[in-house]
Amino acid sequence: MLESQSSTTASSNVLPKKIKNFGTSISSKLKSSKLIEEKIKKKAFYIGNIDRCDKNILEEHLIENGIKFNFVIPVFKKKFKNLATLENQNTEEQSASLATSTSFKIIIPETEVSKLINPEIWYKSTYLHEWDFSKPQVPKPQVHKSSNKTNG
Repeated sequence: MLESQSSTTASSNVLPKKIKNFGTSISSKLKSSKLIEEKIKKKAFYIGNIDRCDKNILEEHLIENGIKFNFVIPVFKKKFKNLATLENQNTEEQSASLATSTSFKIIIPETEVSKLINPEIWYKSTYLHEWDFSKPQVPKPQVHKSSNKTNG
C-alpha cells in the first residue's frame, strides 16, 4: 500500500510537457545558465488605398508616430496594364515603378496595435485591417481544360 501512495505522489509532482515556467526572482541562490527571453507576439495588418509610394515613406510615417514595426512589405495586386510604357522607361524608372505600391503588409509587435489603429494618424479613406491569412495571397493561374479527343 505504501508503494502505490509514493508512486502517486511522485507522478503528481511532474509538470505536463506543455507548461513552461520561467522564474522571475533575481535574488535566488540558484542561477540560470542562460537568459531566456519570451517570444514577442506579432500582428500583421493590411493598409491600402494610399497614394503610390515605396515602403520607406510608410516606414517614416510609422516612426514619426512612435510605432515600432518589424517589417513593411509592399503588396502587388495588379500587373502593369501598359507594359509598353514600362518598357520605354530606363532601368532606374522601371525599378522605382516596380518598388512602389498602393497597399502594404505591416508586421508589428502586438503591443503596438493600439498606436497603429489610431484613426487620427491615417488619411481619410485609408483602409487598415488585420491581415487575413485565410485568403491566398498570390492568385493561382486558372487552367483551362481542352478536349484533346479527335473526331472520327
